[in-house]
Amino acid sequence: MLAVRTKGWAPAVRSEQHSSASIRTRPRYRASAAHTPGAPAPASSRGAVVARSASVSVELLGRELTEAEAQQWQESVEALDGVLGFGADECSRLLARAFGWTTQAFWRREKVEELPSPDQVCEALAFLAADLGMSTEEQVKTVKAFPELLACDAETRLRANTAQLQKQWRMQGATLTKAVLRQPQVLGYSVDCSGDCIGECNRCWVRF
Repeated sequence: MLAVRTKGWAPAVRSEQHSSASIRTRPRYRASAAHTPGAPAPASSRGAVVARSASVSVELLGRELTEAEAQQWQESVEALDGVLGFGADECSRLLARAFGWTTQAFWRREKVEELPSPDQVCEALAFLAADLGMSTEEQVKTVKAFPELLACDAETRLRANTAQLQKQWRMQGATLTKAVLRQPQVLGYSVDCSGDCIGECNRCWVRF
């Protein structure tokens, strides 16, 4: 009887040891708190944010960001993703183009490697929704076609240019919105050569 009890007891011990080992070696995951777009990330997650942004900077931006820059970049990504849902990687690509990191095709050295601001991103998106009455799908289409609008000042460029469309071309309401959807670059136009070309065609009103 003693041998039987010992034999039955030994596997139970081995099973318990196996279970304990599994618990000790199982990776532990820490749930991250919800983050409000434009708000600083929780202190506990800042290391991950900086590491991720540093990776983006090396592959996409050509240099590493400082911790403060990385934090602001991440906040801008979350501001854009929180409204339009592009995903973090696509948001970073759009912001890099918008603020003059990856191309100067539109800015022509007017903006060179500027750090995106979550407040400015939110203001630009609010302009599309409130001033132009765009749906989320229309905003997605517009930002994809012309991400540089995210770096345009809402008052001195975005609203000033729509006022120009309203005054000179008498566009209002849905007609104005359709015109911007058709040619979103008009939101960033800043040159009017009046037909006497100065080589800034991509930002010139003559294209409209």
